[in-house]
Amino acid sequence: LHVDEFFSVWLWVHRLVGYPAAFVVAPLAMVSFAGVRVHRRWGKLYALSMVFLYATGTVMSFRHHALLSWDLARSLAFNLVGFSTVLLGWRSIRLLHRSADGLPSVLDCALLSLLIVGGIGLCLVGLTSFPMLVFGALALVLAYLDLRDLLGPIRTKRVQLSRHVRYMFASFFYMLTLLSVLHVQAPQALRWLWPWFIGVPAIVMVSRSWSGVGATPPGRLTRVAVWGTVAATYSLGVYILVSAAAAHMSSLLARS
Repeated sequence: LHVDEFFSVWLWVHRLVGYPAAFVVAPLAMVSFAGVRVHRRWGKLYALSMVFLYATGTVMSFRHHALLSWDLARSLAFNLVGFSTVLLGWRSIRLLHRSADGLPSVLDCALLSLLIVGGIGLCLVGLTSFPMLVFGALALVLAYLDLRDLLGPIRTKRVQLSRHVRYMFASFFYMLTLLSVLHVQAPQALRWLWPWFIGVPAIVMVSRSWSGVGATPPGRLTRVAVWGTVAATYSLGVYILVSAAAAHMSSLLARS
């Protein structure tokens, strides 16, 4: 295959993985949180899908952006933060039954370092792009919360569950952000940031729920966060379908 044809094929493969991950796999993983086995299966599929998407997205960034450009730096930093959230969310659930006191492992420190580097990179890119500054700040807040949890006297099962849901929700809203940037017709800042008007409260709710903080029953907070996220996801999906149908109809009318 010619280089352009190769990347065209990979772009379609990227989409064939990305859209089902966003609108089928992730929602099923979220709504099945109470069923351990079912949730674990959909969660694994979601994590594998996200690893593939971030890996291929990073490769395609080099294809679409000039080397040493701000656009490439923005794309790489954004992908690094998103990829870090997936890896940290996966790692936290792997540690669920190995909670212990003492210093975190080298792997945990390395994964957290990736998040910090990505966050700093987004803050630097944010000098010319306000949404990137917001994402950089969010990444550094996540890193601070993780440092607090990892350096705590005892890393209990509750702490690991809180880390897991916090990072997995963050990774999913990163995906919604990318879909919004690609499909939503709105001012640039709004396209980048509107998912986080829902995402930040959802992350706070599930984190507090599984950490055991607060008087509200954990299940109630989680259900509100999950179904609010699912509603936002399918609202975006309907918007994408309607926009695509409208564009197709306009194209047909222009030809006739």
